[in-house]
This record gives sequence, C-alpha cells and structure tokens, in this order.
Amino acid sequence: MTSLSRDLGRAPASLLLFPAPAVTAPLLWRSSYVCQPEEEPGGGLFGFVRAVAPAAETLLVKAIEPSDQSTAAHLDWLGSACGESVAVTEVANRFDLEALISPDWPDQLPVLCPEPLPAR
Repeated sequence: MTSLSRDLGRAPASLLLFPAPAVTAPLLWRSSYVCQPEEEPGGGLFGFVRAVAPAAETLLVKAIEPSDQSTAAHLDWLGSACGESVAVTEVANRFDLEALISPDWPDQLPVLCPEPLPAR
C-alpha cells in the first residue's frame, strides 16, 4: 500500500484545496488533525478534535458518478476562487452544511490553494 503524508500546519479558518494523488483504482484517503501537546482542549470551533480521534475516511474513485456531479461542480466553484474569499453561507448552502454553521463562524473564508489544481 502506498502512503502519502502531508502536514498542512496551523492556519486560521479557511478552505484549503490541494490535488489528490492520481487515482487509478479506488483509494481510501484518511485525514486527521495533529494536535500539539500545548493546545488547550475545548477551545475554538474545533475544540472537539483530539489527537486520539479516528481519522476521517473518504473513498476516492477514478471517475465521477452521476450522483457526484453537483459536488464536483461545487468543488470546481471553490477551485475558481483560489486566492479569494467566499461567503460561509454560500459554502454551507452548496455543500448542505447549514446545520453546522454557528454565529462563531466568520462571514468569509479564504480559499487557499498551495499547489496548482489539475484541470478537469
């Protein structure tokens, strides 16, 4: 099994887009937080995150399924906003995350793309 590790470091609230490895067969992608020992538990928007929490798992596939078309379009929209900011309400609406947004969230989130995104 091939392993790829990427440490994205700390950053304020933002949307970070980076290219996934080339997918030639279904691939299980795991992502997790690396909590620093000096970080106080319970603070901030993601205070529920702990280093012992299980990694988030996503199945990456080679081709977009018809049911994935709208998500792919929303990701393209985010990709077109690299280096700019987008409204949190628009992101929440497009990705059906309205129930997760609280008054603690900023109105705008910067879209960060540290590497060029591949054209689709």
